Amino acid sequence: MSRRPQMGGMSFQFPPLSLSAKVILGVNAAVWAVMLILYYFAPESAATIAQLAFLDPTKVTHGYLFQLATYMFFHDLNSPFHIVMNMLLVYFFAAPLDAVWGPKKTLWFAFGAGIAGGVMIMLFHFASLAFGFGPGNPTLGFSGAALGMLAAFCLLHAEAQILLFFVIPIKAKFIIPLTIGIDFLVWVTPSSDISFPAHLGGIAFGWFMFGGSWAPQGLIRRLKYRKHKRWVDNRDKQQQKENVLKGPWLH
Repeated sequence: MSRRPQMGGMSFQFPPLSLSAKVILGVNAAVWAVMLILYYFAPESAATIAQLAFLDPTKVTHGYLFQLATYMFFHDLNSPFHIVMNMLLVYFFAAPLDAVWGPKKTLWFAFGAGIAGGVMIMLFHFASLAFGFGPGNPTLGFSGAALGMLAAFCLLHAEAQILLFFVIPIKAKFIIPLTIGIDFLVWVTPSSDISFPAHLGGIAFGWFMFGGSWAPQGLIRRLKYRKHKRWVDNRDKQQQKENVLKGPWLH
């Protein structure tokens, strides 16, 4: 989505299908299609794959660490809306990230955001057990990674205009708190089936990478500045010593 003045307002414009979006959409669509075929023609195989690949915190604690990554490539077979919405997010925000980073870095970032969503699910799982609640249902879907991409875009292009719900213009910097707030309100409703921890983990990953002075780029810049400042201070001190030895003198 981009800003384009027209007749005194804003118009909706579809972005190009970037390389990273093609990869993500292709992989997720292929996995969804294969699982759908197995669901109807080999349901036992589909169930076995689901048990191995979906993120089940009780299994992760027993060594199934790969589920922190595999869960993001599977979607609800009973609700095409699940995969469609996640892939729409990828489609809209992969192109501007590719333009800044290139597709390789965008793909690595999306993968990292998805894993961060899985880690957040585990943190919520441990907190739930600590407060006496039982383990939650297994999690699947690319939403944590997709929202991480959304967060990265909003932080890299904070002043950009986004058409919320394709209608309401809003600056990108307001999207992150709005998304977290709405997501939380939906999550706490009794019939909710969204994974707020996965979404929060993906967004937190984007914020950690690009959002604050403690983000990796900010830390690197500060370390380089401090190193340069120490070098300048040491050079100045050395020059002062040399000047003292050179004079001029009064005898």
